Amino acid sequence: MDGSRKRIAVAFLIGGTLVVGAFAVSATSKNQAQAGTIIAATIDRDHIEIEDANNDGVPDWREALRKTEPIVLEEATSTYERPITVTGKFALSFFEDMLRSKMYGAFGDSSEELIAESIAKLEQSTVDVLFTEEDIESITASSPEVLRAYGNHIAHIALSAKSGTDNEAIILQDALRYNNKERLTDIEPIAASYVDIVKQMLDVPVPEHYVKEHLDVLNAYNAVREDVSAMQKVYEDPLYTFVRVKRYEEDVQGMANALLQLFDALYLKDSIVWEETESAFVLKSVIENI
Repeated sequence: MDGSRKRIAVAFLIGGTLVVGAFAVSATSKNQAQAGTIIAATIDRDHIEIEDANNDGVPDWREALRKTEPIVLEEATSTYERPITVTGKFALSFFEDMLRSKMYGAFGDSSEELIAESIAKLEQSTVDVLFTEEDIESITASSPEVLRAYGNHIAHIALSAKSGTDNEAIILQDALRYNNKERLTDIEPIAASYVDIVKQMLDVPVPEHYVKEHLDVLNAYNAVREDVSAMQKVYEDPLYTFVRVKRYEEDVQGMANALLQLFDALYLKDSIVWEETESAFVLKSVIENI
């Protein structure tokens, strides 16, 4: 009895499937018949003539697309120039390093490492070129008169430095605080004065036993000269100015120390002592009282 019921159920299931399939086929046939009727109804329409004015077998619209003149591509030109300022070079280098780091993915530098490396490159790019013995003239004369005159000459050069009513750092601060670029013109005579000092110290005949001390003074002044010059470029090369201003205070202190070491060496090595009216005495006193 159970077997009979199962056979009946299967028969109903198969029969139902056949009925559904028949309806689907019937619907599809009806849709196709309707589509055919629509196509048949719309197939009769006006023919669009293809114009060929010269009867050469080429439609006019094709001939209109023909180009009788060859296409000439102009030579590509580029006005790009690599940056020459420290700020521009730093920006380009940092961007290239960042892209390179991104390409390496997890193996690239982290943001902190990338910034640290970039700052190191920035500072390295502004390292001063030091003067050496080849840049100065040394003499063998070493009498007390020669050494005294040498010390006074160096002091006289240093004391000739021009300084306006304001220090160069104050002028820079005012220019930035009030966004007044014209204020920077007040630094020009100060910067020119340092250029002249460096030039004079390069021309001074140096007693051979004091070449090292003289070079220390010369390079210290040259560092301050570069710092002051950089202050004038704050609007054109701000990063360069920033790096040099960071060194400015240390460089000024180094300049004062180098002068004192020179005068102390003259005293300790050759017992040179200056009178109160002499330039070396005046400058030494000023430095010691700062």
